Amino acid sequence: MAPSPPQPWKTAFSFGERVAIVEHIVSSLKLSDPSLENSSALSSARVIETESYDMSFSQEEYTRTWEAKLRELKARLAEKQLEARDLSPVSESDNGSNDGASQDIAHATDRGITIGRFTGCRHHNSGIFSDVYKALLKPMTLMSPAQFVALKVTIPSRMAPPHNSHREARFLQKSEHKCIVKLLEKFTLPTSQFVMVFPFYNHNLDTLLKSNIKITSDQMTGIFQDILCALEHIHSMGIIHRDVKPSNILLADADGPAVLADFGIAWSPEDSESEPAERKITDVGTTCYRPPEILFGNTAYSTSLDMWAFGCVVAECYIDGHEPLFDAGDLGSELQLIGSIFRKLGTPTLETWPEAANFSDFGKICFNDFPTQKWEDILPDAPQAARELVSELVVYESGRRLSASEVRCPDIYNTAMHTDPNRRWIPICLSEWGDRHL
Repeated sequence: MAPSPPQPWKTAFSFGERVAIVEHIVSSLKLSDPSLENSSALSSARVIETESYDMSFSQEEYTRTWEAKLRELKARLAEKQLEARDLSPVSESDNGSNDGASQDIAHATDRGITIGRFTGCRHHNSGIFSDVYKALLKPMTLMSPAQFVALKVTIPSRMAPPHNSHREARFLQKSEHKCIVKLLEKFTLPTSQFVMVFPFYNHNLDTLLKSNIKITSDQMTGIFQDILCALEHIHSMGIIHRDVKPSNILLADADGPAVLADFGIAWSPEDSESEPAERKITDVGTTCYRPPEILFGNTAYSTSLDMWAFGCVVAECYIDGHEPLFDAGDLGSELQLIGSIFRKLGTPTLETWPEAANFSDFGKICFNDFPTQKWEDILPDAPQAARELVSELVVYESGRRLSASEVRCPDIYNTAMHTDPNRRWIPICLSEWGDRHL
């Protein structure tokens, strides 16, 4: 029996790229546990990478698989460190206040690892090419309150496009705004690790939704308003965030304020390290929040990409169990995501989705013809205003999606409606959601 031909993505994926992934995993493991021997870290990294490579059918699946395995192993290392030090994990109060954070102030300065001038840094979470640590920022004076900060540690030379931490720092400095996470400082360690320091937030929207903390309609409205304000600001500068999702919306507690975070894969037409406007990378965003245009190869997408993702976030807030609006499966399959979108929005045609005629991958695969579901059936528990908002954001034709300015200022949308007969006026006013309950 003849061996099966190699998968195209593996043919195009170089050995050097695989080595770089192994090196990244090694560095990440050693940063999590400085006592870990290099040989042990290398052995674990090779196992993680090889198993992920062998079991994956696409580069996207390969990346997601080794990321998941790395997170699992780092969590086990963190647990062993805590056991060795006879420490219990830091707990935070149920109501999301800073009281829980203050409980570990006594430990913060004499436990954990040192990163630059910050001592007592304890691992908080990890991304694809980053690790985040929580540390205590020592007060400048006796009268100053203690403040916790988040340190995002990266190795820029090992980051694969579109990930770029230096560009992220530039964007954050350029687009400073009350609704965007504030970059307090940045520095480079002798080991070539680049560190960005931010205020520490107790929650993100994902964990808040899945917690036992009750979120009122007024609180949810405030969160939406803050993120829309952030999107309006960066979009006015031509910046596309490219990874809007609940876990990138940070909050001190349910009352907010909410800030948009993680600009690691953001794009700007004015930044020399961003791709050309007509040839943007399509492997961006987190699978469930990716709009259909990039799933079919559109490299000239716009800020409307963020508005689709924001619409998905709004919908998720009103879905039972707060599951994503669209399902990409456990492995984040693009084909499964496309099928999920088609089942809810209906299978598109060039009549219903004209811009798809310009997409390189549209029409290559024949899909079942699914009818369009009503938003009342998709989001039965959502307020009418929320359903109307989602219905104007989660649409195939990217040019028909509401902009952040149009959502925040209905008068702008009313003007647009008069110039485009295909757009209908709907009474979206987030300030009127307060008398409704989730």
